[in-house]
Amino acid sequence: NWTYLSEGLSRMEIPPWINSRMMHFFTDNMGIIRNLKTTDGGNNWNEIEDLAENFPYTFAFVKGSQLGFCSSKGKILKTLNNGDNWTVVYEDENQFFSEIFFINETIGFVATETELLKTVDGGLSWNSVFSGAVRDISFVSSEIGFIATDKGIFKTTNQGTDWVLNYH
Repeated sequence: NWTYLSEGLSRMEIPPWINSRMMHFFTDNMGIIRNLKTTDGGNNWNEIEDLAENFPYTFAFVKGSQLGFCSSKGKILKTLNNGDNWTVVYEDENQFFSEIFFINETIGFVATETELLKTVDGGLSWNSVFSGAVRDISFVSSEIGFIATDKGIFKTTNQGTDWVLNYH
Protein backbone atom coordinates (compact mmCIF):
# COMPACT_ATOMS: atom_id res chain seq x y z
CA ASN A 1 0.00 0.00 0.00
CA TRP A 2 1.10 3.54 -0.74
CA THR A 3 0.78 6.34 1.78
CA TYR A 4 0.69 10.04 0.93
CA LEU A 5 3.36 11.54 3.16
CA SER A 6 3.82 15.22 2.59
CA GLU A 7 1.60 17.93 1.24
CA GLY A 8 4.63 20.22 1.36
CA LEU A 9 6.39 18.18 -1.28
CA SER A 10 3.49 18.39 -3.71
CA ARG A 11 3.40 22.18 -3.37
CA MET A 12 6.96 22.39 -4.61
CA GLU A 13 5.74 21.69 -8.13
CA ILE A 14 7.84 18.67 -8.93
CA PRO A 15 7.95 18.58 -12.73
CA PRO A 16 6.31 15.63 -14.50
CA TRP A 17 9.62 14.75 -16.14
CA ILE A 18 11.36 14.02 -12.83
CA ASN A 19 12.69 10.47 -12.85
CA SER A 20 14.13 7.93 -10.45
CA ARG A 21 17.67 9.15 -11.09
CA MET A 22 16.71 12.53 -9.64
CA MET A 23 16.11 10.95 -6.28
CA HIS A 24 17.99 8.70 -3.92
CA PHE A 25 16.99 7.14 -0.62
CA PHE A 26 19.66 6.04 1.85
CA THR A 27 17.24 4.49 4.35
CA ASP A 28 13.49 4.37 4.84
CA ASN A 29 13.79 7.73 6.63
CA MET A 30 16.50 9.62 4.73
CA GLY A 31 16.40 10.59 1.08
CA ILE A 32 16.90 13.28 -1.54
CA ILE A 33 14.61 14.40 -4.35
CA ARG A 34 16.00 17.11 -6.61
CA ASN A 35 17.32 19.72 -4.15
CA LEU A 36 15.28 18.57 -1.14
CA LYS A 37 16.16 16.20 1.69
CA THR A 38 14.07 14.32 4.23
CA THR A 39 15.31 12.69 7.42
CA ASP A 40 11.91 11.59 8.75
CA GLY A 41 10.58 9.33 6.02
CA GLY A 42 9.15 12.08 3.83
CA ASN A 43 7.00 13.89 6.36
CA ASN A 44 9.17 17.01 6.13
CA TRP A 45 11.50 18.20 3.39
CA ASN A 46 14.30 20.77 3.64
CA GLU A 47 16.06 22.54 0.82
CA ILE A 48 19.71 21.64 0.24
CA GLU A 49 21.23 25.08 -0.27
CA ASP A 50 24.21 23.84 -2.30
CA LEU A 51 21.83 22.30 -4.87
CA ALA A 52 19.42 25.25 -5.14
CA GLU A 53 21.56 26.90 -7.82
CA ASN A 54 22.88 23.64 -9.28
CA PHE A 55 19.70 21.81 -10.20
CA PRO A 56 20.71 18.12 -10.23
CA TYR A 57 19.70 15.86 -13.11
CA THR A 58 20.96 12.59 -11.69
CA PHE A 59 22.48 11.25 -8.48
CA ALA A 60 25.05 8.49 -8.01
CA PHE A 61 25.90 7.36 -4.49
CA VAL A 62 28.64 4.88 -3.68
CA LYS A 63 27.04 1.90 -1.99
CA GLY A 64 27.78 1.64 1.71
CA SER A 65 29.24 5.13 2.03
CA GLN A 66 28.14 8.74 2.51
CA LEU A 67 29.90 9.69 -0.73
CA GLY A 68 27.79 10.77 -3.68
CA PHE A 69 27.91 12.69 -6.93
CA CYS A 70 25.33 14.51 -9.01
CA SER A 71 25.33 16.02 -12.45
CA SER A 72 23.83 19.30 -13.50
CA LYS A 73 24.18 21.60 -16.48
CA GLY A 74 27.91 22.04 -16.89
CA LYS A 75 28.80 20.84 -13.38
CA ILE A 76 29.54 17.70 -11.42
CA LEU A 77 29.09 17.99 -7.67
CA LYS A 78 30.27 15.78 -4.81
CA THR A 79 29.01 15.16 -1.25
CA LEU A 80 30.79 13.44 1.61
CA ASN A 81 27.85 13.49 4.06
CA ASN A 82 24.77 11.91 2.48
CA GLY A 83 23.91 15.05 0.55
CA ASP A 84 23.88 17.65 3.32
CA ASN A 85 26.62 19.66 1.59
CA TRP A 86 27.79 19.63 -2.04
CA THR A 87 30.87 21.07 -3.74
CA VAL A 88 31.60 21.45 -7.44
CA VAL A 89 34.44 19.08 -8.38
CA TYR A 90 34.33 19.59 -12.16
CA GLU A 91 32.93 22.28 -14.39
CA ASP A 92 32.58 22.67 -18.14
CA GLU A 93 30.00 25.24 -19.22
CA ASN A 94 29.91 23.76 -22.74
CA GLN A 95 28.65 20.36 -21.54
CA PHE A 96 25.28 19.06 -20.48
CA PHE A 97 25.97 16.21 -18.04
CA SER A 98 22.98 13.89 -17.97
CA GLU A 99 23.56 10.37 -16.60
CA ILE A 100 26.16 9.67 -13.93
CA PHE A 101 27.35 6.40 -12.37
CA PHE A 102 30.17 5.64 -9.92
CA ILE A 103 31.62 2.17 -9.43
CA ASN A 104 33.50 3.23 -6.29
CA GLU A 105 34.92 6.37 -4.66
CA THR A 106 37.26 7.17 -7.54
CA ILE A 107 35.99 5.52 -10.75
CA GLY A 108 32.90 6.96 -12.37
CA PHE A 109 31.20 7.79 -15.65
CA VAL A 110 29.11 10.69 -16.86
CA ALA A 111 27.22 11.05 -20.13
CA THR A 112 27.15 14.20 -22.20
CA GLU A 113 25.12 14.86 -25.35
CA THR A 114 27.97 13.51 -27.49
CA GLU A 115 30.17 11.18 -25.43
CA LEU A 116 30.77 9.13 -22.29
CA LEU A 117 33.43 10.44 -19.93
CA LYS A 118 35.33 8.49 -17.27
CA THR A 119 37.12 9.62 -14.13
CA VAL A 120 39.65 7.66 -12.09
CA ASP A 121 40.30 10.42 -9.53
CA GLY A 122 36.91 11.01 -7.93
CA GLY A 123 35.63 13.44 -10.54
CA LEU A 124 38.52 15.91 -10.65
CA SER A 125 39.37 15.09 -14.28
CA TRP A 126 37.46 13.29 -17.06
CA ASN A 127 38.45 11.55 -20.30
CA SER A 128 36.31 10.40 -23.21
CA VAL A 129 35.83 6.60 -23.43
CA PHE A 130 32.90 6.43 -25.87
CA SER A 131 31.68 8.63 -28.70
CA GLY A 132 27.91 8.94 -29.07
CA ALA A 133 24.80 9.93 -27.17
CA VAL A 134 24.54 7.81 -24.01
CA ARG A 135 21.08 7.49 -22.45
CA ASP A 136 21.85 5.27 -19.43
CA ILE A 137 24.81 3.76 -17.57
CA SER A 138 24.85 0.66 -15.37
CA PHE A 139 27.58 -1.55 -13.93
CA VAL A 140 26.94 -5.01 -12.48
CA SER A 141 30.48 -5.33 -11.11
CA SER A 142 33.62 -3.22 -10.97
CA GLU A 143 34.58 -4.44 -14.45
CA ILE A 144 31.34 -5.24 -16.30
CA GLY A 145 29.04 -2.44 -17.38
CA PHE A 146 26.45 -1.47 -19.97
CA ILE A 147 25.45 1.75 -21.69
CA ALA A 148 22.27 2.39 -23.62
CA THR A 149 22.94 4.65 -26.59
CA ASP A 150 21.21 5.90 -29.70
CA LYS A 151 23.12 3.14 -31.59
CA GLY A 152 22.26 0.23 -29.28
CA ILE A 153 23.42 -1.30 -26.02
CA PHE A 154 27.16 -1.58 -25.48
CA LYS A 155 29.04 -3.69 -22.96
CA THR A 156 32.43 -3.33 -21.29
CA THR A 157 34.36 -6.01 -19.45
CA ASN A 158 37.30 -3.78 -18.51
CA GLN A 159 35.87 -0.81 -16.58
CA GLY A 160 34.93 1.14 -19.68
CA THR A 161 38.23 1.02 -21.53
CA ASP A 162 36.57 -0.82 -24.44
CA TRP A 163 32.89 -0.95 -25.42
CA VAL A 164 31.41 -3.66 -27.67
CA LEU A 165 27.98 -3.52 -29.29
CA ASN A 166 25.87 -6.01 -27.31
CA TYR A 167 22.40 -5.38 -28.80
CA HIS A 168 20.96 -3.14 -31.49
